[in-house]
Amino acid sequence: NYDENDYITYKKILKSKDGVDLHLIFSHSKKLDLSKPNKVILEGYGAYGYNIEQSFCYNKIALFDNDYIYVFVNTRGSSYLGIKYYENGKLLKKKNSFNDFIECAEYLIDEKYTTSEKLTIYGESAGGLLVSSCLILRPELFKNVICKVPFIDIMTTMSDTSIPLTIGEFNEWGNPNIKKYFDYMLSYCPYNNIKNMNYPNILIITGYNDTRVKYHESLKFITKLREYKTDNNTQLLKINMDVGHFSSDDFYKNNREKAFIHSFINMKINKNWYKNSINNA
Repeated sequence: NYDENDYITYKKILKSKDGVDLHLIFSHSKKLDLSKPNKVILEGYGAYGYNIEQSFCYNKIALFDNDYIYVFVNTRGSSYLGIKYYENGKLLKKKNSFNDFIECAEYLIDEKYTTSEKLTIYGESAGGLLVSSCLILRPELFKNVICKVPFIDIMTTMSDTSIPLTIGEFNEWGNPNIKKYFDYMLSYCPYNNIKNMNYPNILIITGYNDTRVKYHESLKFITKLREYKTDNNTQLLKINMDVGHFSSDDFYKNNREKAFIHSFINMKINKNWYKNSINNA
């Protein structure tokens, strides 16, 4: 029960500082006033040569109708622009993925699509590594960071070859038994690079039965972050006790989780949102 003519999806191409094209996919309401900064959710992925194709999705309509812009980018590490695009975002070139994403965030702010006070970043799995690494590198850029089943303690997991998937992952991240890979991974691993400083609002969602990225990675990260942070922002961990790496296949549970995420973002960007929602109920 929506009119597709009320919404628009389009692409903008950003040239990175080292000359790579970054394709940003925008979706929002046609009624949105683009002459002023708006609330933006920037999602990214860039690993395994895997591309996430973006299409109009019904569960984002509530965001569009509340004046959000949703932006998605496949950074280097995906193969969105071919095999070299993938190879330049893995192993000893993994930091290109993070730099790409940060440049996209800077672009959205510089071009007045949004401000750092209205910018939320979102990533799942290896995309969770992407946004959590950017969180550590440039925390002042973002208001909210949402990580879902994030690969966030990469050093511990990649050093444990008893985990069935670890050895197969050496081709993507590197073998930590080789010093150059160990040093490089250590330099960007989110858990190992937490330091005393201010952080944005953070929501991490993980699954207790996740066999790909164990829930204790997120638990360790949020515990250490709370110890080191120097701000009064909110850092939450939500562990789904009955799911694995992928969300529940239950339609209603999936929608409730999306609503939970959207509510978290709204409350952190608009302080009067909860009060207004109660008054309008």
